[in-house]
Amino acid sequence: MAAFGEEVRSGAEAAVEAINARGGVLGEKLVLDFYDDACNPAQAVSTANKIAARRPIAVFGNFCSAATLAAADVYTEANLPQITLSSNPKITQGNHKNLFRILGRDDQEAADLASYVIQSTLQTRRIAILDDKGTWGVGLADHALKTFQQAGATVAWRDSVTSGQKDFSALVTRLKNDSITDVVLGVYLMESALLVRQAREQGYKGNFYGGDAIQSPEFWKIQSGVYDPRHTLAGQKLAETLKKRNKPLSAYSFHGYAALEVLSHAIKQAKSKKSSDIIAALHKGSFDTMLGKLTYDAQGDLRDYHFQIFKWHDGDYAPVSVAK
Repeated sequence: MAAFGEEVRSGAEAAVEAINARGGVLGEKLVLDFYDDACNPAQAVSTANKIAARRPIAVFGNFCSAATLAAADVYTEANLPQITLSSNPKITQGNHKNLFRILGRDDQEAADLASYVIQSTLQTRRIAILDDKGTWGVGLADHALKTFQQAGATVAWRDSVTSGQKDFSALVTRLKNDSITDVVLGVYLMESALLVRQAREQGYKGNFYGGDAIQSPEFWKIQSGVYDPRHTLAGQKLAETLKKRNKPLSAYSFHGYAALEVLSHAIKQAKSKKSSDIIAALHKGSFDTMLGKLTYDAQGDLRDYHFQIFKWHDGDYAPVSVAK
């Protein structure tokens, strides 16, 4: 998870630097303070209490869904505007009018991913679904299974891997013996990458489909031993900036940048630094960002959000379809 945190941080820092270079917000410079909850729910609550006591203008985080679910009540009680990268649907189903996402929900992601698998199938397939027993992974796997079933597609089996698992030889053997052609992964980066690498080493030729957790250069490094923000003018500028500073770049860097753009726009539109005014602006505003124009519904979810499907090849990923 540390790699994800660095990728998000690099994007957020670049955004704040750019915003401050243009004069800041309401005549003042933005200042970032960083905290690490280690994706641990208990630590997330402790960290949230520390942050709430300091009364910042807004909070960007948490990253992991379990941590966000645990800490959300603290930020809501403090009435702090919060933008999260977490995707579990339960996050915006509670009474958290101060909480907003900077990406879609994992039920949307799972549906788009499963739909792509179905649409790209030209012959009879055998599908397996894997999760990592975590909040995000199980949620994605659950919703992918539901989408396959609703479409009349047959899922041969569903299973789980364990966080920190290193040896996937038995699982790869099962994939080969059962003639599985497509594997949907509700599994975080490290385990996904190790599984793919070991599968290829053992001669497994099937397709792997993962969620946003594998859209990081770290995935390719480990496994090898149409709208893409990298190709926009702003995205290319961010990539150049981070490259010069030897900072990590991934999809999460763009989301980190966009989250700070949303917050700065909301503060400007509110013409106020009061939490309640910023929250109201987030609910009713429209925000131009690195990811395009973003607006929110009453639950704090992004309106009209669809996931882009990417394919890894030769150390890089490129868009292949916009899921519908």
